[in-house]
Amino acid sequence: MALGMRLGRTDAGDQDRKERIYEKCYEFCSQFEKEFGSQACRDLTGVHLDNPKERKTWLEGGGMKKCASIVEKTAEMLCQWMETLPTR
Repeated sequence: MALGMRLGRTDAGDQDRKERIYEKCYEFCSQFEKEFGSQACRDLTGVHLDNPKERKTWLEGGGMKKCASIVEKTAEMLCQWMETLPTR
């Protein structure tokens, strides 16, 4: 959403701009994966969060703290990265 606001198109028919945004999203996703080793929640947490028993153990072990740190680092990365992008 942030990239769309920064680089987004004002004309729904502007396919060139749409493709450019998709390319930039892919670039950032690649940067995220390089930083954290994966984009998959299961890989990042090490558990199946849809399994109630695993989720409970994960939560009791401070799992939300780990996720919060990933979100915080990702927000910092995105802000820094977006500063290098041109505006519309």
